[in-house]
Amino acid sequence: LKFIRIARRLDGNLQVDDLLAACERMNRDSEVSKEEISQGKRDYE
Repeated sequence: LKFIRIARRLDGNLQVDDLLAACERMNRDSEVSKEEISQGKRDYE
């Protein structure tokens, strides 16, 4: 994510909005998963 933001600053024409949105969703989902695991809410089969 950090690399993508740097690349975007270097090339203002670089179309990365969809990629950034996907990365942010993944990061948000990852944070939820960590919280679920720490609270014992995540089941593993």
